[in-house]
Amino acid sequence: MAESVVALRIVRVGLAAGLALLAAQSTADLVAALGFHSYDSLVDLDRNNSIPDIVSTGAILCAAAGAAVLSFRATRVRRRAAALTVVLVLVALDDALHVGVDQSQASGKITMATVGIAATLLIGTTLEIPRAASISALAGLGLLTVSLWGGDINDKLLTKIGFANLGRGDVAYELSIVGKQGLELAGWILIALGLWAAAAVAGRASRERRPAPSLAP
Repeated sequence: MAESVVALRIVRVGLAAGLALLAAQSTADLVAALGFHSYDSLVDLDRNNSIPDIVSTGAILCAAAGAAVLSFRATRVRRRAAALTVVLVLVALDDALHVGVDQSQASGKITMATVGIAATLLIGTTLEIPRAASISALAGLGLLTVSLWGGDINDKLLTKIGFANLGRGDVAYELSIVGKQGLELAGWILIALGLWAAAAVAGRASRERRPAPSLAP
C-alpha cells in the first residue's frame, strides 16, 4: 500500500507540472500563429529545433534516465529496464535528428522498429512495477500510439470532409498541430513519470531492506 501511495503522489505532482507545460507551449504556439501569423518562431510546434521540439527530446531523455535509475534499483526488471534505457536514448537521438517515421524509407523502418522494441520493453517492465506507475507508463504509450497514427488519420479526415487545402494560419490546421504535438509530449511525460515513480519506490524499498547499523562497541 505504501508503495502505491508514493508512486501515485509522484505521478500526480508530475502530471500537474506536465499539464502546465502543455498548456503553456500550446498557448504560445496559437498566439504566435493565429495572433501574429508567425509560423517559424522559437515557440512554433511545427518547427524543428524550436523550444517545444527541444522539450520533447528532453522528455524522452528524462524517460531514459528514469529507466536507467530503475535498472540500478530494481533487481526484478534490471535487464529490461537497462535495455529500455538504451532504446530510449536511441529514440531521443532519432527525435533530435528528425529522422521521421516514413515507412517507405529505410530510416523510417528502423525508427518504427526501434519504437516497437521500446514499446515491448516498456510493457514488460510495467508488469513488475507499482500499479500507479504502470498505469502512467501504459497511458503514455497509448497517447504516443494515437499521436503516431493520428496525423495520417487527421489528414485523411480533413480531405474527406473537404478541407484538404488547409495550411498554416487556418484555425483547424493549427489546432491539429497542437493536438498531435500535445499528445506526443503528454505521452513521453507520462512514461517518464511512470518510470521515475517506479524507481523512487524501488529505492525506498531498497533502503528499508538494509539492516540497521549495530550500536554495539
